[in-house]
This record gives sequence, C-alpha cells and structure tokens, in this order.
Amino acid sequence: MEKHITRLFKTIVICGIVSTTANALELPYFSGETGVLGIADMTPSLNMQSFLAGQVNIENNLILRGDFYLNTDDMFSLFDTPSTTKDKNATVGIGELSVTYSISPNTMTHYFSAFLGEYEPIGSDVFLQRQFGIENISSRFLESWQGLNGASIYPFYGLGASYVAHVNQNIVAGAYIFRRAESSNSESNSSEDNESNKSLEGMLRVGIVLPNFVMDIGGSIGFSYSNKYGSGESATKVILLIDKLIVNAGMNMLVNIGNDGAVFMQLGFAELELDPSTTQTELDFDKFYFLFEPRIHFPVVDVYFTAFEIPFKSQDSMLYLTYSSSKTYQSSMGFNLCISSDVLQFKNSPITVGSHFTFAFCGSNIKSILTQILDSTIDPQFTISPFATININNSSSLTVSLRVSCIDLMQTWKNGGVKLNLGYRTQIQR
Repeated sequence: MEKHITRLFKTIVICGIVSTTANALELPYFSGETGVLGIADMTPSLNMQSFLAGQVNIENNLILRGDFYLNTDDMFSLFDTPSTTKDKNATVGIGELSVTYSISPNTMTHYFSAFLGEYEPIGSDVFLQRQFGIENISSRFLESWQGLNGASIYPFYGLGASYVAHVNQNIVAGAYIFRRAESSNSESNSSEDNESNKSLEGMLRVGIVLPNFVMDIGGSIGFSYSNKYGSGESATKVILLIDKLIVNAGMNMLVNIGNDGAVFMQLGFAELELDPSTTQTELDFDKFYFLFEPRIHFPVVDVYFTAFEIPFKSQDSMLYLTYSSSKTYQSSMGFNLCISSDVLQFKNSPITVGSHFTFAFCGSNIKSILTQILDSTIDPQFTISPFATININNSSSLTVSLRVSCIDLMQTWKNGGVKLNLGYRTQIQR
C-alpha cells in the first residue's frame, strides 16, 4: 500500500509541476473536475468516494490528462482499529493518465495518444465530449462518483496508444492498440496464472454527432498469449504462444425525437472467445450487456424508463443499483423508472428533484432468468432512491439522495437497507 501511495504522490507532484509550469508560461488553460461523496447507513457506517480529474493544454496541440479516485472502507471502523495496523482501509487508483498530441495539416485534425488506465471506454460519453464538446448524454441511472468515466457499461483498463482523426465536423474515426492490465478471463490471482494470461487487443471506433442523432460504435479483437507451453513444472518456455482470440463490441446511441423525448441505447458484448481447443463458440450472456432508455419530456416533468443488463464490474460503482455484498455476481438485469423535475429554484439556482424506482434481478441475465424463476433461485432487489441536486454558480453541484433497499429493509432495518448519499462536484478552470 505504501508503495502505491508513494507512486501516486509522485504522479500528483509531477502533474502539479506541469500545471504550475503551464500557468507560469501563461499557457492556454488548466481545467478539471473534482468531487467527493459520503455514503452512510444505519449499521452505522460511513464510506467516502472521491475523484480528481484534470487536463493541461500546452501550445494548443499537446494535452496532458489525469484522473484519480479514492474509495475508503468504513470510516467509523478506523477508530476501532489500532493506529499501527497495516491492514488496507482505502483504495487509491489511477483512472487515467494520458498524453495527446494533435496536428491539423489540412481540413482534418489528427490526434495521437498514449494512455494508461480506463481511457474513453465505450459506454462512456467522455470520448464524444472530448471530440465534439457535447453535453452529457449518458443515463442518470449510471451515475457514479469514481472518476469522469463513471459506471461505463463496457470498461477496460490497459496500457496502449490510439490514433483518432476528425473526418469532418460530424464524424471521427479512431484506432486503438492496448494491453489489458489484467486478464478478465482468469479467475486465478496467482502471479504464475496472471503471467500466462496476457491480452493484446486492437480496436476500431467511429463517432457521429448530428443535430438529432449521436452514436459511438466500436469493436475490438485481441489475442490471449503467454510465454509458456503447458502448465506446472512441465511447462516449457516459448517466445510467443497464442491461446485464443477475444472479440468485443459496443455501441452508444442517442436519437432525439423533437423536443418531447429521446431514445438512449447501449448494446454490446465482451470477451467472446474463439478457442481452437473447442468446437463451439458461445456468447457468455453474463458478458452481454444492454441498456434501452426511452426519455419523455413533459412541460414540468421528465420521465426516463430503463431496461438493462449490466456487468458487475460496472454495477459495483453505481449509486442507485443495490446488490447483496455477501454474494458474488457476474451481471444483473432489470428495470428502472426515473421521474424528475427542474422547475424549482433556490436563490436563482435551479434544483432538480426526483426519484429512481429500480427493480433488479441480481446475478441474472436474459438467458438464465427464466430458469432461476422456475427454480426459485432468483435474487430480486427493489430500490427507491429519491434525490435532489442544486446547481451552484453554473460550475458546482450539491446532491443528496436516499437509497432504500425495500427487501433488505424488510429483513432488518440495521443491515444497510437505507443509505444516505451526500455528494459535491465542482469544475476547476485556470
């Protein structure tokens, strides 16, 4: 833990030096966003989540970006633990470190990037926001406080490089090559297994922004490789052994229907394996994901209805989707209804009030849900999450929400069935 904190501290110092130098040289600007979220329940417990993300533009063609996050364990338990303990009580992570260089030799603009972390994943609208400067189009249901990407429906974490070109003012196309930081296929945590399950992938991507249509679509193919043939003590070292091919695909799309509504959709699959040792290739439905969300705008009320299947690694960072912490899930599916209104004001600051009503089947997918219902192994969750957000000075917001897990509450009111969330975000520009 101390080594990770030291490395993170060095990274922050370097970013600080770069930022200070940029301001000293009167470079264009530094911009960023930071936020902190407190989560309390009746057990009692208090957990904190925080993130800091920013970018420095140098000479209009070089961009340095960083995104860091912090998750703590129960803050109250720190008082019950001796100060000399070496147990981990917080997680500090790098969401993104990247450098981008742009050139515009003609009517097209070319972007060359190198990155570490979760870099503009499909399912997050960060890619479209950076390329086109659009507003956030993602679902409110996917709200998260773990960095800019939030709860991306198809996250990946890796080290690589990319090339993106603005074909014209409405279309961008890009190519990525990266190595995943860890194998998502391997269930083993041993260093030997991790060493023998590396993955190198290439991805093609297209983004389109039109007046009433927005789409981000991409697909990748990679190969799992190792430097050993066989297993155990009898394994033989080789230069390169390709075990299998891995295919991924995803799409993010928004269609506006006049001023009265829109349809938002995410769809894709992850880790479809083409293994020569097997005769059949099957899609693991725990790694198939979708989110379909019609949005209806009434004069004073907005209504969003969401049908979803979401992988657990995305669900784990979401604010409004609950699950049993004592169980292990691959995915969850269900429905969410969000009703909100922003007609209220407090001292000329708009206030958005509303509520999420979520009915989810934890550990279910579109293939297994019927069998689980017949076998009585289904794990339903019904959650009501009223919320209110006040915008402050057009650059900050304060959000308070209450997450009530009705099924947990019926069992015992002190097991975390009710959670209070209080969060603050602010934008930074210098």
